[in-house]
Amino acid sequence: MAWIQIQKAFALSFWYHMYGNNPGSLYLRVQNFHDEDKFETIWTKSKSQGPNWKYEQVHIVKDYAFKIVFEGDGTWYGDISLDDFSLNYKACPPRDFCDVEQDYCGFAHDPESDFQWKRGNGSRTNGPDVDHTYGSGFGNYFYVDPKTAVKEGNVARLESGLYQPDKKCMRFWYYLNGIDVGNLEVLIRNGDSKVSKWKEAGDNSEFWHGSEVLLEEQLPSAYSYIFQVTAGSAYVMEPLQSTTLL
Repeated sequence: MAWIQIQKAFALSFWYHMYGNNPGSLYLRVQNFHDEDKFETIWTKSKSQGPNWKYEQVHIVKDYAFKIVFEGDGTWYGDISLDDFSLNYKACPPRDFCDVEQDYCGFAHDPESDFQWKRGNGSRTNGPDVDHTYGSGFGNYFYVDPKTAVKEGNVARLESGLYQPDKKCMRFWYYLNGIDVGNLEVLIRNGDSKVSKWKEAGDNSEFWHGSEVLLEEQLPSAYSYIFQVTAGSAYVMEPLQSTTLL
């Protein structure tokens, strides 16, 4: 159980890990500072969430002084862990979250690409066995099919819809596995301009990795994100999932 005394509204960010056959449940509660018998559960997760750490952000506003309490009812058949707490006394920015479960979340293929991104899951592709969001073989993600890359250097682009310049940050999870896999790149399209903001190449092992792209400059107009894969000599899967815009 972890305690943090709070005197006003804030945004709480943290990372959590819940893995195993039955790790139990994790609860985030607020406790009235002047009445310790008064609790309110404001966030909870149960069951295994996969082998990777996950990020969460919760906005809390109360009209009384309170504490926050993390409580876990773990079992012998799994583990629950917490790390990297962050308090922001400004309001949480609005979030557009895409877990790729229902559709393409407004992303579209660039018709000028040499080959295309697809949407699938571990039960139907040669990519990761489980997705990042749910740690499930039936959880969907975007991926590049290596058989559709004609030659080394071919590119596949997946482009978002337009965002206003006040959207400054995008978080996402990616998976790069294989020798000579090529590279994954994030570009910003603003009008006729395309600028590279992030790039990763090579074998990053059989794990999902989190990253983010932060726009520090003020753009003159609406812009879009482009996820671009450049095929290496091996043309191996390069999945992408759990995109969050802040």
